[in-house]
Amino acid sequence: MNVFDKLKNEDWIDILREQPQLADKCDKWRKFNGEDWSFLLREQPQFADKCDWSKLDGNAWKWLLQEQPQFADKCNKWGEFDAGDWSFLLREQPQLADKCNKWRKFDSVDWSHLLCEQPQFADKCDEWDKFDAVDWRELLREQPQFADKCDEWDEFDAKDWSRLLHKQPQFADKCNKWRKFDNKTWNGLLQEQPQFADKCNKWRKFKTEDWIYLLIEQPQFADKCDKWDDFDGYDWSRLLREQPQFADKCDKWRKFDIYRWHKLLQEQPQFADKCDKWDEFSGFFWREILREQPQFADKCDEWDEFDAVNWRELLREQPQFADKCDKWGEFDAEDWSRLLYEQPQFADKCDKWGEFDAEDWSFLLREQPQFADKCNKWRKFNGGDWSCLLYKQPQFADKCDWEKLYRRALRELLQKHPEFAETVTHISVSDGSNAK
Repeated sequence: MNVFDKLKNEDWIDILREQPQLADKCDKWRKFNGEDWSFLLREQPQFADKCDWSKLDGNAWKWLLQEQPQFADKCNKWGEFDAGDWSFLLREQPQLADKCNKWRKFDSVDWSHLLCEQPQFADKCDEWDKFDAVDWRELLREQPQFADKCDEWDEFDAKDWSRLLHKQPQFADKCNKWRKFDNKTWNGLLQEQPQFADKCNKWRKFKTEDWIYLLIEQPQFADKCDKWDDFDGYDWSRLLREQPQFADKCDKWRKFDIYRWHKLLQEQPQFADKCDKWDEFSGFFWREILREQPQFADKCDEWDEFDAVNWRELLREQPQFADKCDKWGEFDAEDWSRLLYEQPQFADKCDKWGEFDAEDWSFLLREQPQFADKCNKWRKFNGGDWSCLLYKQPQFADKCDWEKLYRRALRELLQKHPEFAETVTHISVSDGSNAK
């Protein structure tokens, strides 16, 4: 059976959206439903002459016209559009407004959403008095010029005000809920709009975590912070990673555990002289530090404690430490495939080629195809192995047992590499009934 017979409607839609030149291979045109056509034509409108327009319902038309309004003259489902559909469509295609006969059905949410994008329709709106605080909040965030129509200012709660002022701080003089803001609300607002600091009456309510988040974004508020003594090692490590200038306020260096130190030193190595935990770092922590800050190698006396995984991960980022590694013999096939993927120059040290399984080979060859002559597991590759490899390295197609590819894998490969179409035309493959 032809491989293309295994492909379902949704497979062809995905393929043709990416690779329209494969249209002549598709024999499912008559089986496409309205949703299929809508999805395909949004990306590839040149297939319109193949479309049975009668299959599209109102919802399919809504989505299609949002992207391809030139098909409006073919639509005979306008009557199926409700007010929400029109609000959605007109946000992107306002030129279709003359076809809308549902203006009086728009509720306040429909109007708020539409006017956020297309304020020129304001003269058609007769629901201004129905807008609630949320409708106004969302509209004024995008279209502040409608403020003179708003008579719901007193109904805004602290959340409404915070969200509006984040984007439109000029409305601050209308806000009468400042005292209702809690510490979380203030923290979020001040990170974006620090000019409102003089209105904040919750400074003493800020917790240490509130201060960390705020000072990271707005360090100028340091003089208002009264929680410096309460910061623990976690707080200081988090803050100093982003704002190292506060180091002179820190008196908790000895409270840092090895986890906090390794996180801090990865980003701010200048604090190395304050660290008193060098002797406590295990192989994992050294690996993580040296991956980012190799200059600390002279402080490491745990090289013998590195296991194969630690060496693998370190050498992937910092191959200059290879001369310190004495665990080459402990690397298994997976370790080697992962290391050589990043650092192929170590191939001469590998003594596990014969132990690579198909997954190891598929992974390595994706990035380092020059090792193909060492691979003796081609026949062991499953559909997933082939799919992942061919996606990045199509030159191996002649080695592929195409019958192992399930439907989804074939679809994804054809989307990326349409040149495979001729190769697989007369090949039968698994239908991948268990593959979603």
